[in-house]
Amino acid sequence: MATRLGGGLGQAARTGGPAHERSLGLPWGGGRPEQREKTEVVIKEVASTPPSGPSSATERSRSYRQRRYRGTRCITVEVNESGIGALVARGYLPEGARGDPAAIKIGIEVVLSDLVFELEQERSKGS
Repeated sequence: MATRLGGGLGQAARTGGPAHERSLGLPWGGGRPEQREKTEVVIKEVASTPPSGPSSATERSRSYRQRRYRGTRCITVEVNESGIGALVARGYLPEGARGDPAAIKIGIEVVLSDLVFELEQERSKGS
């Protein structure tokens, strides 16, 4: 018959945690008061930190599914200064937004939208 030593509880269970953890000031045992305070602050910060948003891979997948549902595609277009000048000259881009990538993107989208609209109008007149 085997006998259990120490009343069935290990050193960590009897003393509130392993000795090295108590010396670090972790909340379940010993440690210096300033260490305990720092640990408590960290624990409160971790507990009060809101969960982070979805990962970038999740966002890419979501965007891909939304584009597929809408029937759109995401592409990269290189635009030189004369192309930007043409957008400004035709009124698709404000003069002050020449260096704004988001404004240039919108200007190009509007140009394409206008072209599609014109083509649809021509098709409907020809039918």
